[in-house]
Amino acid sequence: MELSQKDFQLIASLRKNNRQKLTKLSRELRMPVKKIQEKLQKYNDKIISKHTILLNFDKLGFMTRTNIIIAVKSEDKNKIQDFLVKHPEVNNLYQVNNGYDFLIELITRNDEQLDIFMQNLETEFDIKRKDFQYILKDIKREMFIANKLLIPDKI
Repeated sequence: MELSQKDFQLIASLRKNNRQKLTKLSRELRMPVKKIQEKLQKYNDKIISKHTILLNFDKLGFMTRTNIIIAVKSEDKNKIQDFLVKHPEVNNLYQVNNGYDFLIELITRNDEQLDIFMQNLETEFDIKRKDFQYILKDIKREMFIANKLLIPDKI
């Protein structure tokens, strides 16, 4: 799907605030509302994978956010992936490389729950390597393409 400069401007505006009224967006982009609606429908079928909200986990009582990177035996990869996909405290899960297999973003209420998760993971699976970092504060989150100045001329 080839995108025009106007497409990128629309996407950038939506990345900043996808709840803004189409009439405001229409004025800002100098594009008819009907055309914006058509583009949004086209995007939903092609490039928008999910409509969601970003949460402030601290305010919800989830004080521990951690990125965990692990390496496992190759024969355990599918089994551990299934376990992680189904686990309610796993917010994001990525397959990675460079000696590791998975990057896990884990959200827990406290360090104790994190410890329980790790104990269960290590009891259930043979973890060859692991490392983890606490996420202390969001500095920039979900802003790629939200800045119109960074929109490429052509894709």
